[in-house]
Amino acid sequence: MNDRELRLYNERAMEVQFLRSESQWLRGDRDHLGVEVFHLHQQLAAAQEQNARLLAENQRLQRQVAELRSAPHVHADETGWRTDGRNGYLWAAATPTHTLYHVDKSRGGKVIQKLLGKAFGGTPVVPARCSAYARMDCKKQKCLVHLLRELTGSAEKSPAFASGVFFPQSKRLIKELLLLKSRWDRLGDEKYTSRAGRLETRLDGLLKAEYDEPNAKRIAKRMRKHRKELTAFLWDKDLDGTNNAAERAIRPAVVARKISGGSRSRNGADAWAKLASLLRTAGQQGKDLLATIKAMLIAAWETGNPALIPKQK
Repeated sequence: MNDRELRLYNERAMEVQFLRSESQWLRGDRDHLGVEVFHLHQQLAAAQEQNARLLAENQRLQRQVAELRSAPHVHADETGWRTDGRNGYLWAAATPTHTLYHVDKSRGGKVIQKLLGKAFGGTPVVPARCSAYARMDCKKQKCLVHLLRELTGSAEKSPAFASGVFFPQSKRLIKELLLLKSRWDRLGDEKYTSRAGRLETRLDGLLKAEYDEPNAKRIAKRMRKHRKELTAFLWDKDLDGTNNAAERAIRPAVVARKISGGSRSRNGADAWAKLASLLRTAGQQGKDLLATIKAMLIAAWETGNPALIPKQK
């Protein structure tokens, strides 16, 4: 029940109460009016209970958003999502212990700013090509796997690009960057730092060169523009150079989209995103999903301020 309906119920109840107390000619119908008032009170109580449940759910999500906004690293991605027959986007922001889904008609930078906050101080790992994340005023890491896919796809379509200098060198260098990061502990800090520096020097040399082939020219230009975002992960042990975490979070949603075709209404899209966020987060935290659903429902009924994900015995 929305605010307008609640207001109408309140006004109706007040009218009936007035008629009962002030109108003498309605005295014979007091019993009938009393039943009407009783039903109105029941509906109001149900509306208040529903509002309490919605408030509790929003409080859980707000706490989940707070966890993401305070995280040092967040993986973010987006995919298409239809709502009420109209094209839109499903956004996902994920950490090892939390996932937040959001359905929006926009793919612009204001959406990710809304989810993570304008003052986000961590490092998001983002898709290699989407420009929406450029709006975030923080250090970022581009997904190198996305970049590899773009290089390979361009080579398959263009024999000239595939046989040129830029494609094999950039592909080899990106793979070496990812491989080196995986060997940090084995190499030790001193040897790792030396090799990472040499790889960055090679990358700078590759991007400074001029290329005539259109695909090489286009990709090299974008890599130069986002140069710092290609190797930020090299100098942070806990920062990943790929966006696999966000892709894993989006994959179940893509399956659901193929089955359902999206959402039939805005309210349905919001409800799906909230429930999916809470349940995936429960799974990430190693909690039994059925037990979590039960605990969440009980907490919503019994208190207006339940835990984000209730503790299980």
